[in-house]
Amino acid sequence: MFFVKKLHREILLEPCFIGAQLKERVKMRIMTELEGQCLGKNGYVISILDVDDNDIRPGKIDNDTGAVSVDVHFFAILLRPFKNEVMDTVVITATDENGFFTRAGPLQIFVSRHVRFVS
Repeated sequence: MFFVKKLHREILLEPCFIGAQLKERVKMRIMTELEGQCLGKNGYVISILDVDDNDIRPGKIDNDTGAVSVDVHFFAILLRPFKNEVMDTVVITATDENGFFTRAGPLQIFVSRHVRFVS
């Protein structure tokens, strides 16, 4: 359900952000862009744990725009549900006809009343 995984991302910084605070701006950009987002097979990013200064690689400058492409490695807590996994959720909406909606963190789940169990 929850995992800690080392991820990799390439961040594009505008020329106005290049300077002494470059690494702090990269850390803030990673946190604002990725926390709460779904990364496909990796799952939902719950929180960014650590972005070490040594894990921010030197960037490449784009000749046309002057922007810097910075390569970043970081650790993140991910939520990745699996098929047939039992989860604790909170019921949001219940309808008598079709089923009910639940929420587990960023996931909204619909449970149909017409489910057939096969043994």
